Order: sequence, then C-alpha cells, then structure tokens
Amino acid sequence: MSIRYTPNKLIIIGLVFLLFSCRYTRVPSYLKKEFKYEPHIDTLAQEKIQLAKGFYRELMIDENMPITQGLCFKTYYFDSKDSSLRENTGYCDIMFFENGLCFVGHLNPLRWEINPKEFHRSVEEGIRLNKPGYFSDVVYSYWGPYEIKGDTVKIKVLIRNSLMSASVLAYEQWYRIIDKNTLRPMQFKGLIKGHYNKQCDSVVKLNPKYYPDSKFIPLQNININPNYNWIMNKKWFWRNKQDYVRWKKSTL
Repeated sequence: MSIRYTPNKLIIIGLVFLLFSCRYTRVPSYLKKEFKYEPHIDTLAQEKIQLAKGFYRELMIDENMPITQGLCFKTYYFDSKDSSLRENTGYCDIMFFENGLCFVGHLNPLRWEINPKEFHRSVEEGIRLNKPGYFSDVVYSYWGPYEIKGDTVKIKVLIRNSLMSASVLAYEQWYRIIDKNTLRPMQFKGLIKGHYNKQCDSVVKLNPKYYPDSKFIPLQNININPNYNWIMNKKWFWRNKQDYVRWKKSTL
C-alpha cells in the first residue's frame, strides 16, 4: 500500500519539520564534555563585576586587523567567507548573572544595517514587558558559565543553533577585571574542531589595539530570571543530573 501525499500535506509536513529544526541544537559529544554546570551563588562575582544590571559592551575594531586577530572572530561572528576585514567590525554585549551563567549577544551594525541604539531599545523594551524567553531567543544569543579567579573572568559560551544552521558555535574568552565597570579582553579560544582557523584552535592573545576595554552599560528597570534560557534545558549541560531534575521541577 503506497502513501499519497497531497500538496497540503506536504506543506504541513514541511512546516512541522521547520518548527522542530528551529528548536534543535546539534552539539557534538566532545563539546558537551566542556560544559559541567553546577548551580551556585557566586559571592566573588558580586564583589568583582556587575550582575544583571546591564551589559558589558565589547568592541571589535577592523582597522588594519591582522589575520591572526581577525579570522577567529570572522567565523565566530558570521561564519562568512567574505575576505573583507570591514566585516570584522562589530560588538558583543555580555551580561552576567549571580547563578554563574552569562549571556552574550552579538551585533554587527555594518553587516546587518541595524542601528545599535535601536538594538538596545529593543532589549530594554523586552525587559520592561517581561517577555518570556526574550534573552534565550534573541538573535545570536550565546549562553554558558563564567568563572572568576583573582582578577580574571573566563566565559565559556555556546550558541543555540538549528538544523538549518551550518554548525554549532562555541568559544572561551578571558577578561582582565580592571574595575567593576571595565573588563579588558585578553584571550580567545574556539571550541569547535575544524571551524576556526588554526590560530584559534589554541589560545589567541588579543591585541588591545583591536579589542579595547569593555565598558559597562546600565539598563533601567531590569527584571530578569536567568533560569529561563535554552541551555539549562539540556541535560548534558549539568554536572549533576539530580540538580537538573530539581531545576526542571522548579520551572513547572
């Protein structure tokens, strides 16, 4: 007995596939091992950095950027084969939370023709309206843990991707804590095998000429629950499966 598909059925099947693919994240096993989250309140972070009150903005300047500094971030920002170093100009905004997680959102106004002020207004509007999952669904959103040791903060983040995407993107980056409102980009390392250039497979020292200090930008009327984000829904993200089960029950 053969199954016949009408055009309407094919459209419905296609829409269902697209819906599920957009909610799917393909993460290789070696990358899953990089993430072992334990829920905690980071008291050191409360002393050292700003928590959930706004963003640290990290700029990336394209002017005469050498390959060893630029190509890591060309793929990390856009996965683009365009050789124009102008494409390297952009910034990312980093927000830290007291539960040991951070959010990173990227934006390149030159490439996407988005006004940075409009972007921040939309962020503030999403916070003001308390939209569920706003931060978990924002375009180019990375989530992951951070760790503070002495005067250094290290983030390890992964972007949510779909079946329609070329690959998963993940990286580590280190910052020197200059003061509570200033972070200095120090080093970068790509975590995806074969995605970044060879320089990025090991730790790359970032030249302050191209990566100036990240300055804190406060946002008003922030009321964010950092427990609502896509990565905490992944069992492999947790070191202790019992913690995952407890967290899952708390969100029901």
